[in-house]
Amino acid sequence: DTVVSVNNLSCAQSGEHTAITADDCNDNDPAIKPGASEIAGDEVDQNCDGDELCYDDTDNDNYVENGSDTVVSSNSISCQQSGEHTAITAADCNDTVAAINPGATEIPGDEVDQNCDDDELCYDDTDNDNYVENGSDTVLSSNSISCQQSGEHTAITADDCNDTVAAINPGATEIAGDEVDQNCDDDELCYDDTDNDDFVENGSDTVLSVNSISCQESGEHTAITADDCNDNNAAIKPGASEIAGDEVDQNCDGDELCYDDTDNDNFVENGSDTVLSPSSISCQQSGEHTSTTTADCDDTDDTICPTCSEVLDDDIDQDCDDRDDITCYDDGDGDDYGLTSQPSTQTSTVDLPATQLCPGARHTQSGDCNDSFVEVFPGVQLDSVTGDTDPACTDTDDDGVCIGGGRDNNDDGDCEDSGEDIDALTSGFRADCDENVDTDESKVNYADNDADNLIDEECFAGNEVMVTEYYSDSAGTEPDWFEIQNMTWFDVDIRSWVIGDGVTTEAIPNSTTILSTGGRAVICHGASATLTCDRTLNTLALEDPTNGSMTTAITLTTAAVTVDTMDANTVFNATATAGTSMQLDNDELDDEFVPGGNEPNNDINTQWCEATATSDTWSGGVASPGTSNEDCP
Repeated sequence: DTVVSVNNLSCAQSGEHTAITADDCNDNDPAIKPGASEIAGDEVDQNCDGDELCYDDTDNDNYVENGSDTVVSSNSISCQQSGEHTAITAADCNDTVAAINPGATEIPGDEVDQNCDDDELCYDDTDNDNYVENGSDTVLSSNSISCQQSGEHTAITADDCNDTVAAINPGATEIAGDEVDQNCDDDELCYDDTDNDDFVENGSDTVLSVNSISCQESGEHTAITADDCNDNNAAIKPGASEIAGDEVDQNCDGDELCYDDTDNDNFVENGSDTVLSPSSISCQQSGEHTSTTTADCDDTDDTICPTCSEVLDDDIDQDCDDRDDITCYDDGDGDDYGLTSQPSTQTSTVDLPATQLCPGARHTQSGDCNDSFVEVFPGVQLDSVTGDTDPACTDTDDDGVCIGGGRDNNDDGDCEDSGEDIDALTSGFRADCDENVDTDESKVNYADNDADNLIDEECFAGNEVMVTEYYSDSAGTEPDWFEIQNMTWFDVDIRSWVIGDGVTTEAIPNSTTILSTGGRAVICHGASATLTCDRTLNTLALEDPTNGSMTTAITLTTAAVTVDTMDANTVFNATATAGTSMQLDNDELDDEFVPGGNEPNNDINTQWCEATATSDTWSGGVASPGTSNEDCP
């Protein structure tokens, strides 16, 4: 290829050359010629060597590692062959892996810089427990392709349910009862509280609260409380009130509260006295008992308890009834002395420490030689002539009969010898009314010895028999009646006695009616279907004291002696309530039979009072016919 240098012999003009050099592969571009510097990646053969200098893209990801790494595209001016690239793109930080280049998508947590930004995308592990909350939470590890910095993690592990607390992750150990899901299984481990009493049996018994991190469901609890010693019973737990004597440890302290039985007699003094049975839930140790039994009145003495045997006459209440068992003697005449030959064991009628008293017609003192004569008892002096201290047992007038009853069988002047007959009922003799020279009528023998239709009349002077209760029924549904009582120490036969009411008189029918000492008889006007009358009078008219019509007295007469007179209207002062009897004060009546006591007087208004209670002897009104009267207020 030549060119004519017009008008010039020089080949120095533009487009001319003097020599044939290596071939210029593009004579239209002065930058292209042999010896020119090859420009990499422009697919132009600047140095005309037939090759192209391409950027090295070993992994064919269209990114070159840096501008200095080139590769010769042999026999080609194209950079499209494998491992070649035409441009210096953003630097490929690893040209051996096609997936690593500036445009690649960063894969979190693999500690490989896929996008060549010199940073690594790590999984977010804020609490550094090697568990991530979920796969979408990531954090950029700046200027590092490591995920080992704080808050970074390399893998999607089991979900961390709380990435702000390192102790909470899928591999953590669950802490029981704190209502925190440490191991991220959506369940909570709770303390086992089977009986729901807020106390657990021990720290190793747990229950899983399924699908819940709450420990508020039945059988669950949040804390290791003081040990519940029985988690099957809500009433048993620390802090519960201990029930004494049941041998159950309600408050779980390892001890039992027992009833205090100091003397070990199986009775406790009261339900409030307790004793602690240390390190035992049994109440079988000494001084302990299981129940509140009948009260032990002395818990220091095992011979004293409600079932203990009473010791007679020791003034000690062994059986806890507040009273002693005492030896009593039948005291038929009420003189506070009984017959030594008739002892019995009785329970006192009054509480200790008071002096113990016998019930009924009995007394603690014995030695009475005649129990039918109230004025005869040991130590009393009745005979001013002889000075004898026990004249009831002395036959001063040598008639073979003793005051109060009995016979002087051996005629030695007394009735106290062994074998003497002092049994009035079998001897045929009742009593000697005095110690004067006797007639037959001065001895109580129930016989009309002088044929005057009067019996033992010399024995009566007045008040030996008295009216002690009075009832008048104004409505007429029940008969009028009154009660008389023998106030003497001998038996009295009242046959042929005359009863008067101020209007008429009527004799008691002539059949034996004996009143023993203290005995009573009910005298009725007319028959009664509800009351047992000892004698019934048909003409006697007792008036109702409530209407003031009683103007004269009831009289009891034998021979020329008026034994008793009681003016009801005057005495009662018209105060009796219809259907209610008037009664002579029982205190006054009892006093008659006490040595040295005062004789009752049924003519005094203050010694009478209305009955307040009915009696088993009669249902017709408020009264006590034939039985003991009430004590007046």
